[in-house]
Amino acid sequence: MQTWVSITEPPKSNPTLGNLRTLVDSAQTDLLLTNKVKALKTGNSITDIKLRLASAVELRKGPDVQKTLIILAKALASKGFKRELHILCEDLLGPTHSSAIISQSWSPQLAGVDKRKVLREILNALLADLKWQDFYLEFDELLQLVENLNGKHPNGGQNGVEERRSFVTP
Repeated sequence: MQTWVSITEPPKSNPTLGNLRTLVDSAQTDLLLTNKVKALKTGNSITDIKLRLASAVELRKGPDVQKTLIILAKALASKGFKRELHILCEDLLGPTHSSAIISQSWSPQLAGVDKRKVLREILNALLADLKWQDFYLEFDELLQLVENLNGKHPNGGQNGVEERRSFVTP
């Protein structure tokens, strides 16, 4: 059995437009690859930050855990991921009910870092953006409630005197 292949010339087209289309396609591909490489180099993707956090927790590097949690919160806020930021802050806050002091299922520390201290730093970082005002107020109130339950003064204030921060207006 024999198979025959017919070879014909491709249809004639405008060579200028064909070359231009190829050039544009190539440029778009190069741009996509360049952007992906930049994203990998800067390491600012949420997934990358979460991986760094997991690594720091596993290695029990407290300062790295604290710094990475704050970076993660800022990245979530900048991308508008309110739900994920809320979950992160709830985990750092822990239980807020009256038995929060004796809760066995929640640990107040992560790799030697006080979770509520990190939460306070995250909340202070959110002060720069007005769109996070309600979020800040919600968690600030809850954090103060928990700190009062534990006998700590909120925001580092002394004798019940509280230092409230205000949002920066553009």
